[in-house]
Amino acid sequence: MLDLSPADKFQRALVVLDYVASGKTLSKSCDWAGLSVTQFLTLKKNNKELAAAFEEAVQQGNDRMAEALVNIETDLEYGTNNPAMASVVSRNIQWYLSRRDARYADKTINQVVVTADKAIVDALQMARERATRNALTPPIVQAVATEIIEEAVQLPVGLDDELLQFL
Repeated sequence: MLDLSPADKFQRALVVLDYVASGKTLSKSCDWAGLSVTQFLTLKKNNKELAAAFEEAVQQGNDRMAEALVNIETDLEYGTNNPAMASVVSRNIQWYLSRRDARYADKTINQVVVTADKAIVDALQMARERATRNALTPPIVQAVATEIIEEAVQLPVGLDDELLQFL
């Protein structure tokens, strides 16, 4: 790019904003304005008003592209009389907008944040340790069965022997 004075760079940055507001990408806008993307981003970083104007221009550009979808066949920039081509252009605009602005996305992303209390984390850690013990370590509960008690079960009166065989 040419060696430009700060005033010329700022003037070209304003032209970039106009292109971006009409729905053009930053790289195309900078090319057409005669300013490199790096020069524009440096200007934007050093000038808060330019940064705010750029964000507004991006939003206007997104809105402009979304409006083009409503009447794609008559839009001056994106329009076409070929229905198949209009469908392709519409899908491309939808895809592009969904990546640039979440308002235009066809899917919502739900983010779940889980926090665990220290007691829960400690209990899970102890359970992991118990589960990963090898056969040489003693069991968790040491007990020996010393006596088996059989309890007699009272059956209702009137059950015949054939029914008892099935039970």
